Amino acid sequence: MKNKKEVILEYIKCITGGIIIGTIIGCYKYLITLIVELSKGAFSLYNLTSFIVGILFSLIFTVIGFFLIKMDGSIQNGGLHQLELNVASNKSVIKWYKALPLMIINSLITFFNGIPMGTEAPSVFIGGVIMLGTRDILKIKDDKVGEDIAIGMGAGFASAVLSPLAGISYSFEEAHEKINLSSFYKTCLTCIVAFFISYFINPHFVISMKVSFNFNDLNSYVFPLILIINLGFALILIQFIKFLKTFINKNYKNFYIKYRYFILYISAILITIFVPIIAYDGSDLFNWILEDLNITWLLLLIYFLYRFIAYIIYSNSSFIGGSLVPSLCLGAMSGRLLIYLLEMIPSYDSSMNLLVILLSTVTLFACINRTPITGFFMILSFAGIENFNTILLPALVMMILVFIVTKGFKYANYNETLRKLLRTSSKEKL
Repeated sequence: MKNKKEVILEYIKCITGGIIIGTIIGCYKYLITLIVELSKGAFSLYNLTSFIVGILFSLIFTVIGFFLIKMDGSIQNGGLHQLELNVASNKSVIKWYKALPLMIINSLITFFNGIPMGTEAPSVFIGGVIMLGTRDILKIKDDKVGEDIAIGMGAGFASAVLSPLAGISYSFEEAHEKINLSSFYKTCLTCIVAFFISYFINPHFVISMKVSFNFNDLNSYVFPLILIINLGFALILIQFIKFLKTFINKNYKNFYIKYRYFILYISAILITIFVPIIAYDGSDLFNWILEDLNITWLLLLIYFLYRFIAYIIYSNSSFIGGSLVPSLCLGAMSGRLLIYLLEMIPSYDSSMNLLVILLSTVTLFACINRTPITGFFMILSFAGIENFNTILLPALVMMILVFIVTKGFKYANYNETLRKLLRTSSKEKL
């Protein structure tokens, strides 16, 4: 039985950790925004001087990033899988004071070079290691390392997507090994504190959804179609990630595989220069899809295939970044491709096109990660309660379907797959 002093200390830890997480991630997101704008200006072909300077800096940053990752392997792939291994073992093998600055610096390098990955994984990692640091600062020596990391991961996610509910559900769907009332209260407190601090510093949502129409019940058949297509894409993507990682592990001494970091960085820089719309985390492409529903199916298919392949390849590399916005972007494109098929059905109401895209967006994310509750709370934060009838009610129905299917049809999700593969990989193979 805990005494009053221990309970108070635990909640002080959560409040302190939430404040630090919200502050650092709020500033981190602001820095990423500046870096992306700087990158877009530097890689512009209209200014030769800035273009040359941008290329030189990108090459220098690429080399620096490579050696920084070698300094601390825990930050690879956004660090989520390393954190989850720490949660599972209930041990802290990550040096937070070293991993935290390296993660932020490498993330800035990644975004400057246009790597097609998002900010939420670094944010989740930042949250997890900050809770480790908070434990050290407060000199806490209990056996709840795994729980604290999981709480920090949820707070990091809440700060990244600006949704405390999404952070809480993410923490329990993706991180916590055990669920009890004590961990629930502490997770809620930390996520809420981190959210408000982050929102105060940088009130920028990942995606904003405003749609004005009413859902047509006659077109309810779109729900299973959206689920089937995105579940299929999710399973294919996960299997290809597994296949590629296994291939890399077997052939890690091959020159091109061993130094794929540089090859992929140069490829990403070229994409950023010549096709900037599909570079970075995919948010520009997502917004373009929402604004231009007349995009040709062939161009959309080409972009989709690139982002799909990039998702698989960069997930098997040592880059710093996450899969949230890239998966949302893929979901938006799969929804737009589905619309081409739906428009062949005479009874289909084309005024639902935007809703199909938005539902597909969150469905692919939920299927890849098997996190339908987090998916719903994310769309709640993106759309707002004022869009209950137009977006949230259909999204709730969609996520219930995803929940039923993903819980009944069990498969290793994105993070589980990479975590299992990480256990079989030696340091030099990564």
